[in-house]
Amino acid sequence: MDNITVEDLLSNPTYADNQCEIIRQEIEDFQNTLDAEHEVGLIMPNNSCKPFIVCEMGYHNPSLIYFYGYIDKQEAQIIQNINQINLSLISVPKEKGKQARRIGFSID
Repeated sequence: MDNITVEDLLSNPTYADNQCEIIRQEIEDFQNTLDAEHEVGLIMPNNSCKPFIVCEMGYHNPSLIYFYGYIDKQEAQIIQNINQINLSLISVPKEKGKQARRIGFSID
C-alpha cells in the first residue's frame, strides 16, 4: 500500500461529503451564469413549490445533507437524505434594494 491515508480508506463516494461536493459544484457553476439581478434558488419537489434561496450547505456522513437559506424571506433549513435529493436550480430575482446573495461555500 503506497501512500494510502486513513482518509482514503474511509472515503466513500456514496457518503454525504462527496455528494455534497458534487451538488456544491453544480450550484456554484449555475451561480456563475447569473447576472447581478438574480440569485440561486432551489425547488425541492418533495418539500415545497416555493423557491428555497440557498445561502449555505453542510453534511453529516454517511447520508445527510443540510441546506440553509430562506423561503419567502423566512429563515429555513432543509435536511435531506442523499437517497432522496431531487433539486431543480432556478434563477430567482434578488430582493429589491439588496445585493444578490452569492453562496460562498466552505464545506468542512
